[in-house]
Amino acid sequence: MAQKLKICERSKSTSFDIHIIKTNEELEIERCVMMNKYFLNKKFKPFEASEGYWLSRCESYFDKIDVILDYHRCEIQINYSKEELKVLFEKWKSTYEEFEFIGFKYYWNNIGQPIYLYRDTKFDWESLNDEQEFRKIEQGFAKIINKYRKITGK
Repeated sequence: MAQKLKICERSKSTSFDIHIIKTNEELEIERCVMMNKYFLNKKFKPFEASEGYWLSRCESYFDKIDVILDYHRCEIQINYSKEELKVLFEKWKSTYEEFEFIGFKYYWNNIGQPIYLYRDTKFDWESLNDEQEFRKIEQGFAKIINKYRKITGK
């Protein structure tokens, strides 16, 4: 005699998500989809930085500037020739302050590296929801780009 399965009324009335094991690539694709909702005019795409290690990149975030989102930092790559980068770097370093932007610290050690933007651990990042967090990250990019524009006159 076959038994009939009965679904609990509570289970029918509430929805739930089941998170299955996903590859790093799948997780990064999801992250890009979420970021593209917040960064409306920008397009982040996943890429494999090294074997099995996926990150998100936005090419031409600003004229000649690419942005890469790592898990603990953002990389801002200025796509200039070495000569142009040397001039920009010297001007930048003369006004450099590690914590010059609220909520962030950043480093630009030499022209062979991107600008690394980190979250300032003294800022209350934990109180931000996803949207606020992405808006704050966007604000960090804007601060770097504004400084770049001021220095270059672009």
